[in-house]
Amino acid sequence: MSHIALGRGLKVLHHLVQHGTARFKDLAELLDPISPASQMRLLQTLINLGEIEKHENQYRLSSSSFFGVASSNDPFAIKPEEDEKISEIVRGLARETSYSAAVFGWVTPGTMVILNSYVPIGNEVRYRPAGQEWPLVPFHDYSKLFLAYTPEFYQEDAFFRWNLYLNDGYRINGFQDFVERLNKIKEQGFALSDEIKRTFGSLVLPVFVHEEKMPRFALGILIHNNPSDERIEELKGLLQNGADSLVEILKDNVSPKQLEMDAARLSRGVRYVDPHE
Repeated sequence: MSHIALGRGLKVLHHLVQHGTARFKDLAELLDPISPASQMRLLQTLINLGEIEKHENQYRLSSSSFFGVASSNDPFAIKPEEDEKISEIVRGLARETSYSAAVFGWVTPGTMVILNSYVPIGNEVRYRPAGQEWPLVPFHDYSKLFLAYTPEFYQEDAFFRWNLYLNDGYRINGFQDFVERLNKIKEQGFALSDEIKRTFGSLVLPVFVHEEKMPRFALGILIHNNPSDERIEELKGLLQNGADSLVEILKDNVSPKQLEMDAARLSRGVRYVDPHE
């Protein structure tokens, strides 16, 4: 599965979240212009992943789908006036760095959602709009940041669920290699994409609202133009300032008790079963 195919898969999952069920004809129109054979392969991959199922010629989310508990665009019930302050931080960071900026939230055991994003004028490299939900795929920089702070069973779930279906450009050689990458992220306190020097990728920092062990929020920028090491260090400082400002807003909107309860819920939800066993 390529980055493009994953995006198409997300379109299917979001469609089923909104509509409940769909015929192949409905999904074919959604996925146009790819061929019917490619559409069938994509749907079969989603079935193999345990995200959807086919029942009486209708596709629907499976009972084990992470998207079956899809969250709202604002899963933490942040007040509108406080949400506007978050938007100001994201806009300010994007304008100051000249890169697209975004805040992600980890919302279900296997998914994260874009809570806020901003694209500077004239910048064609951008994050998806706020409200878009993503699975915790092993190659996504925000996903790796969240997973770096989790127990190993979360990491196993993300790796073995998705890695088999990824194209060679995104597939990781082995689980131990994946764990070593995550350990490095946790040790250095940020995720920096390997692709920054070649094309584009994210620089992401965790946002610890209280003293939780697993961050529920992350702030990042989408870097391109092959910046120097000195420039990357400067960008880290700007990101840290933004993360500190986010904490000041979020700590009054998200209680330690809520984070504790959410962590327990997330822990219970991880349940990957290898379909080939």
